[in-house]
Amino acid sequence: MELTKTEFANMVDIVDLRVNVTDKDIKDLVEKAVENRFIAIATVKSYNPFVFETLEKMNRKDDIIVVGGAGFPTGGEKTFTKVAAVRDCIADGCKELDITSNIGFIKSHWYDKVEYEMRAIVDAAAGLPVKFIIEVSYLTEDEIKRVCEIIIKAGGSFVKTGTGYGPAPTTTEHIKLIKSFVGDEIKIKAAAGIRTLETVLSMKEAGVSRFGMSKGTALKILSQLPL
Repeated sequence: MELTKTEFANMVDIVDLRVNVTDKDIKDLVEKAVENRFIAIATVKSYNPFVFETLEKMNRKDDIIVVGGAGFPTGGEKTFTKVAAVRDCIADGCKELDITSNIGFIKSHWYDKVEYEMRAIVDAAAGLPVKFIIEVSYLTEDEIKRVCEIIIKAGGSFVKTGTGYGPAPTTTEHIKLIKSFVGDEIKIKAAAGIRTLETVLSMKEAGVSRFGMSKGTALKILSQLPL
């Protein structure tokens, strides 16, 4: 499978979610995203106004999606808190939401509670795409199947594989498994430990339509691709 720079950039959300991320880091993230035409950027929520301010100064506010988040990285906040975060991100101007599911509830098999929360978040998103992070490296095959079914039922737009804070990277086998459960009903976003072009190509072949990765990794892979 071949991939051009433009095709790759149009599949990648570049992120900087470090606890010590600075305004200079965020400015560079925005500039690199605009320069290389990555589809979206994401950082910690408190920097969202600065992200939009930077894009406004560049006169590029409409050129890139700013992704809002809630529940990152543990997923353990109460539903009320996640819903409030979603509404706050929308008020900032975010056009997509990446939400960490309650992994503990999934592992406890409290699937009614998982569905309740997902429905509340989709409701609060008011039609914007919601990517639910399920942290696949913690889950059994049956748990992955059940939570994928719930995301579809609740109206989510994407299954997202991980936060990058889990115990192991996302693999192509994870993608194939998820694809066998969701088919074409919802999309798949791969994130967590995706660092090579070979991995990107195999995951795209398996059904991934979006990737989440650090700025450095995205630029390194981009440099290996033809125009």
